Amino acid sequence: MCRPALGQPTSRGSLHDIFTTAYRKLTQQEILEWWPSEEEKPDRKTLARWLARAVQQKAICSEGAGHRGNPTRYWLAEREPLLFPGDGAAQAAIDAWKAKCEAETRERLLGALGKMAGTDSNPSC
Repeated sequence: MCRPALGQPTSRGSLHDIFTTAYRKLTQQEILEWWPSEEEKPDRKTLARWLARAVQQKAICSEGAGHRGNPTRYWLAEREPLLFPGDGAAQAAIDAWKAKCEAETRERLLGALGKMAGTDSNPSC
């Protein structure tokens, strides 16, 4: 699991939440754009250090050269089945990705409803 290596104690939850809900590999800029508005964003150098540490500890994956034409992108390995396959992917792959994302969204919503109702079981509809 990636939680222990993702950032400092005040940011760990935010960074983890961003990665566990991402539907594509994210650049540093995109991570900052996705940062929760109610929390203070880290500066780019701090975020870069956190990400480098997490990559080094194999908590997250990365690819790219780190420049404008080929930025470094970050993601959780366990989320790969839920990451967008790319614009050049076959329609069948895109359709399969959509179905996986819809299933995950349903599961998250039902889990949240269960917690709100005081139970971890899925509510009957």
